[in-house]
Amino acid sequence: AGGQLVTHPGAPILVSLANKTVSFNCRITYPDSPVLQNFTTWYFHVDLQGQRSPREQIKCSPDLSSENQGHTLQCRVTPDLPNASATGTYYCCVSWPDFHKISEGVFILVRDTGYRKPVRGSQQLLLSCFAGLLTVLSILVTALLLWKKVGYAHATAPPLSPFTVCPGACPAQRPSE
Repeated sequence: AGGQLVTHPGAPILVSLANKTVSFNCRITYPDSPVLQNFTTWYFHVDLQGQRSPREQIKCSPDLSSENQGHTLQCRVTPDLPNASATGTYYCCVSWPDFHKISEGVFILVRDTGYRKPVRGSQQLLLSCFAGLLTVLSILVTALLLWKKVGYAHATAPPLSPFTVCPGACPAQRPSE
């Protein structure tokens, strides 16, 4: 048998909070043939650790209309998403008597909680610590610069002493001519 397709017409990635409803569709296309009229549809998911869940049957029945000697059926899947461990790739599968087809999958990211603003007190504490750190650093750098400047001035100037003796005659003591 050929011409059977199982696809997902929607977004390839969905995001949901735990215990919230999220759905996706499976589109099943198959040729008009009495052999292909009887099938079952189900879905399963593979979590982030590669573990496959038990399969869950989807209640779908074949459509009664035919287009170009083929049938197209859309089935809505609403998986149970109790917590973040439900994150994974969800696959639709159609089983005919002799074979089955599996879709490419829809990835569903499940979050236990949504965004929460940080506690106001922690923001205030962080800001105060940062301001205090900057204050201490600026005082230390200023003290270091002053210390280096004073130390440099003492190192370059000759020591002055009231008992300095001039070699020969001092300029102030020379007899004038």
